[in-house]
Amino acid sequence: MNREDRAETIAMTLLWLGGIALFVWSWHLSGSFWAALLATVVGGFFLVVLAGPLVAAAAFVLSLAADLIWPRR
Repeated sequence: MNREDRAETIAMTLLWLGGIALFVWSWHLSGSFWAALLATVVGGFFLVVLAGPLVAAAAFVLSLAADLIWPRR
């Protein structure tokens, strides 16, 4: 797996975990599954739009760090 693919995988995982955390937090606060689902759809859109570039940059840095820790032969 090359650096860009690894960074994309890390970024997608971080965004998925952020979406799941948003859903669980919304469900805990509202007590309603449907309200939490609606909040996750709306909030998830803004999560991807606003935090997406930061998550992508962090994922690329993590991928670079992984290359330094575990170099390919």
